[in-house]
Amino acid sequence: MFIFVKKIIRFITHNTLIMTVTVKTRFQVAAEYGISVRTLRRWLKTSQLNVPAYGALNPVSLALIYKTFGHPDPGEA
Repeated sequence: MFIFVKKIIRFITHNTLIMTVTVKTRFQVAAEYGISVRTLRRWLKTSQLNVPAYGALNPVSLALIYKTFGHPDPGEA
C-alpha cells in the first residue's frame, strides 16, 4: 500500500491569517482522474502546460491542470 504524504506548509502573516498550501504528487493527481501517471504525463505533454517535469506539483501547477482538464469527479476515482 502506498502512503501518500501531503506536504502542508502554513504561513502565518502579521494579521494571524493562516493560508494552507497543499502540494500533490503526480500519482495523487492521476488517481484523482482515475488514470495512470503515464497517461497524466501524456496529457501534460500534449497540452503543453508549463508545469515542472519532476518533483511535487505546487498549487500553481495544480490550478493550471484543473483549469485545463477540469476538476476530477470525486465519485470516479
